[in-house]
Amino acid sequence: MKKTALILGLLFSASSFASIECHTPRMNKTFKIEDNRVTFFNDQPVEGGREVASVGTRTRKTATGFTKVLSFEGRKHTIHIDNAKSFSDVNDYMVVRNNRGHEMTYPLTCK
Repeated sequence: MKKTALILGLLFSASSFASIECHTPRMNKTFKIEDNRVTFFNDQPVEGGREVASVGTRTRKTATGFTKVLSFEGRKHTIHIDNAKSFSDVNDYMVVRNNRGHEMTYPLTCK
């Protein structure tokens, strides 16, 4: 009985991070966070360009949330979700840093 409960607990904890969809204000950046990947969606029409890009990430987990670090389009993106069970437009954010060190911080709306 204990072994079955442990296995079910592990399955539920693994599936609890199925997928999170987030966007910045005015939908400038829209993306889906999965366990080891972040997929960016282009909501603007692109001439001859890609519509979707998926990149691997490094993840630092906290007690309630996580921070993912990735490189996309030549920029370092840091995505911070403070509490994965209760999203917050105040505490969840994305920092985009270019190769000169200039940073922009965007609040995130996630579901």
